[in-house]
Amino acid sequence: MKSKSLVWLFVSIMPLEASAENIYHLKNDLEVYPAQLKGSKTYEIGDLLESFIQPKGVYNFTWDHMSDSGILWLTDGVDVDRNGVSYRSGIVRVNINNQITTVLKSKVNELGWSIDYMTKWAMKWGPEYVLIEPGFEGSLCFGSIFTQCSFDIDQSLNNMPYKVSKICNSDSFRFSDVYKLSGDNIQPLLVVVSSDGGSGGATTQVMLTSERDPEDTDVLCGPRF
Repeated sequence: MKSKSLVWLFVSIMPLEASAENIYHLKNDLEVYPAQLKGSKTYEIGDLLESFIQPKGVYNFTWDHMSDSGILWLTDGVDVDRNGVSYRSGIVRVNINNQITTVLKSKVNELGWSIDYMTKWAMKWGPEYVLIEPGFEGSLCFGSIFTQCSFDIDQSLNNMPYKVSKICNSDSFRFSDVYKLSGDNIQPLLVVVSSDGGSGGATTQVMLTSERDPEDTDVLCGPRF
């Protein structure tokens, strides 16, 4: 008991330092969580975002977009929540330049990302927004057993065959980085990258929506809370 007490005394007076986060890649060939995604296609985030580019004059997305893909769809068709928001939810494997998000189960597993189509307007018009973020309900990507919850997508965006304009920069966790993807014969796509965090870690969320009125895009740059 005495030696154990000395160990606890030693631990209690040691300074706390942040440990380096391991970086895992697709080549690490980890098991996937949830297991239903095993063998499913993984999407580089830039390729996933590019699939939502719409023709000029088309503002909303479609509910059946990527219905037959590597996404594990959790919603049969489209559902409506208690606030009247129509949504369709799934889980998908995502990588950022071959780096993957992980969670520590009995072993380190690749962690799936949530993907949600949403609209507050009539369901028939299709989703206005797409939300993409690491983790999913029941396994939110935040804390010491997760890696790559927070990320940078600049390189992925710059690899896309479109003009990338940064509308605003975040200067704190209360603000978002907003990018506009534009080009010939396409409806400009707004990519809103928001980060939240604290002493326990940080997490990043990506929201997509088509540009409707360029004068309204500044609203996306303002404080979120």
